[in-house]
Amino acid sequence: PSGGADGGGDGGGGGTVGIVCEVGVSRGQRVLTLRSPVEVSNVLGRPVLLGMDEGAGREAGDGTGEEASGAGDVTELADADKQPLPLPFTRGGSKAAIDKLRIR
Repeated sequence: PSGGADGGGDGGGGGTVGIVCEVGVSRGQRVLTLRSPVEVSNVLGRPVLLGMDEGAGREAGDGTGEEASGAGDVTELADADKQPLPLPFTRGGSKAAIDKLRIR
């Protein structure tokens, strides 16, 4: 893992984004895979929609006025599937992402 898995943060809303880096070899070439440090697993028996609390963008914004934290974005997670959260969802770090995650 690299990039600070918890996302850190400096208290001013300009925290770093946690990224998990994996290095491997495929067909003789080095492959660098980057993914979110937060993975969600769906064992509910039906698809779910994942989104971020609407207030998340204003709290974790970078001062540009844009909601770069994933607020308003929605991603679908099929039954029995698991996937890392999109990076914009984890802008404030993994703990903030878990606290702001909304499941529908």
